[in-house]
Amino acid sequence: MANPGALWALLGLPAVLAVHFLQSRHRRREISTLFLVESLPEDTRSGAVFTRLRTGPQLWLQLLAVLLLTLLLSRPMWLRPESVQSVAVVMDVSTSMRAFRDETVAVVRDVLTRVDGVAGHTEWWLLPSDPTRPRLYHGEEVGEAIVATEKFDPRSGPHDPRAALMAARRQIGPEGLLIWVTDHPESSAPADAVVLGTGSPLPNSGFSGIRFSSESGRTRTWEASLLHFGPEPVEKEVRVVLDGNPSETRKVRLIPGAVTRLKGAAPPEVTRGRIELEGDAYEMDDVLPFVVPRARPLPYAVGLSDSRATWVERVMGTVPGSVSSSEPVVVWREFPGTFPPAGFPGELYFAGRGEPAPYAPAVPTDHPLVRDLSWSGFLGRPLADWRPAAGEEVLVWSGATPLITLRSTAAGEQVWLNFRFEDSNADRLPAMVLFLHRFLRRVGERVPGTRTENLETRQALSLPEHGEEPITWRVESLSGEVESRTLSSAPLRAPDLPGFVTVSAGTEEMLRAAVIAGDVEEADLRTAASRSLEESVLPEQRRRNSEVGFLTPLWFTLLGMALAGSWVCGEWRGGS
Repeated sequence: MANPGALWALLGLPAVLAVHFLQSRHRRREISTLFLVESLPEDTRSGAVFTRLRTGPQLWLQLLAVLLLTLLLSRPMWLRPESVQSVAVVMDVSTSMRAFRDETVAVVRDVLTRVDGVAGHTEWWLLPSDPTRPRLYHGEEVGEAIVATEKFDPRSGPHDPRAALMAARRQIGPEGLLIWVTDHPESSAPADAVVLGTGSPLPNSGFSGIRFSSESGRTRTWEASLLHFGPEPVEKEVRVVLDGNPSETRKVRLIPGAVTRLKGAAPPEVTRGRIELEGDAYEMDDVLPFVVPRARPLPYAVGLSDSRATWVERVMGTVPGSVSSSEPVVVWREFPGTFPPAGFPGELYFAGRGEPAPYAPAVPTDHPLVRDLSWSGFLGRPLADWRPAAGEEVLVWSGATPLITLRSTAAGEQVWLNFRFEDSNADRLPAMVLFLHRFLRRVGERVPGTRTENLETRQALSLPEHGEEPITWRVESLSGEVESRTLSSAPLRAPDLPGFVTVSAGTEEMLRAAVIAGDVEEADLRTAASRSLEESVLPEQRRRNSEVGFLTPLWFTLLGMALAGSWVCGEWRGGS
């Protein structure tokens, strides 16, 4: 019905019945003289009182009139069998929804059932909020859409649902119904979406990361950090498992908003382990898997003999795995005048003698090796006669003169430091050291060998060159389930869920890593909330798909006949 508030008119039914209960106790009699009236005792006069209900045509016609009036005021609607609606349900697939997955599936199923009844035919779109995820369902069968909700598997990090909501709106058109399902509902959503909240405030404790100290002898130490989001402190049990064998169990007290650190030792024979926290509703951060990182050797050679050599040795000493070798991967030399043929994966050249250009501030380009580094404090003058060759990228400019350039070769990359080291403050500039670390790490990633490291879920991966060898992607979940796939190209990101991953090219292992869920934003469930579907949504959809009032003339006619019949019956009864 178009006007549900009209049902209050049904209160007229008990009102009519009450009137018919109020009947006069005495019958009216006509007499021929008035002196008999004066002789009546005063206490014999009586008005209307409740008595036995007397049914009759007048009562039934009045009740019928109330029903017809209610029917007219409520404006009944009849669903058109040919009506069609498009409904898109965009479901939040951020990992925080894992704490409310079962509740979300139940709520969405109920909504699908209710929405299905407001149109003759419905085209369903069941979509994830992350556009990189496959859609859950598209079709016209509500039963299949309900079954498809079982595929709801939230495993994305924080992301903006705007793109998914706008794409859904384009699919269903401006008249379609768009529902946004999330555990953090806001007052409004993009694309005129109706917001449906399925969360509730929950305390949560979990791991946010782990780091290992430098090797001391043969034993490594680890330090794990925990966070607690809740109204009050809690005490939980922590268990450490090394290479599948329980190592220790301890109690830890967690303070809201504070970082709690746990420390332990990893003996030299241990390759991996896990730290387990007493569980809660959000299980993603209750277990912290880890591998003991082993730096891959990065052999280098220094072809310098002055103060530059001393500084280079200090820099290389801060690079994990670096070792001086006669078979280097990285070489440091003085620039011979022209770039020599490619021979090493990483080559760094210092400028020799030459005419310096006028001093000018150092300005970096938008290259990843120098991005977000501040060069404003650099003091040094580049050689004026240097001009970059074709294919050579300028990383840092000094006025109109290149200060640092990068050249790609068949073997790797060559860096040209176009300034006199002795006349600069490069040895005291943090940007220079950070740039060199980035470059050396990039070189190390190209060197064949197994990398062992701890990653976060969905972290971007950078793997060595593997030629045409097929890539084997092996993922072991925290429950012990193993999934192995052969890929045509190297994966670009770590898995979505915590666990262990191994990446191989042919028979050569390239990466052995543990994947943890360290996303603090997703772990904070204190602001999660529920929100029901707005009451006006379904009536509005039904109104669009229904025909209203085509029998209105008939109801008016019947109402008039009922009122006229009631009046006639009343006159007849009064006359009798």
